[in-house]
Amino acid sequence: MILSFKFQNLIGSVYKHGNISFSPNKNLLFSPIGNKLTCIDLEKYNKLISNISSTFTFESRSDIDLIAISPDSKILIAVDIDGFS
Repeated sequence: MILSFKFQNLIGSVYKHGNISFSPNKNLLFSPIGNKLTCIDLEKYNKLISNISSTFTFESRSDIDLIAISPDSKILIAVDIDGFS
């Protein structure tokens, strides 16, 4: 399946670049928003429950460019546009 779309606005913040990543069980969506990382709970989103997203407290030096999650969901790696993780 080929999709052609471009993120414009994700949960109130401007999306600039970077990949999105799903948790291995596909219930959580991780998205870089500038130099922070936001997690969206897709189960709550489908049930129209409030508080579907949360932003992690850490910040990178510059905008996050790449994120990856381990298969057991215990490790998340975020790399910014300058190459720092």
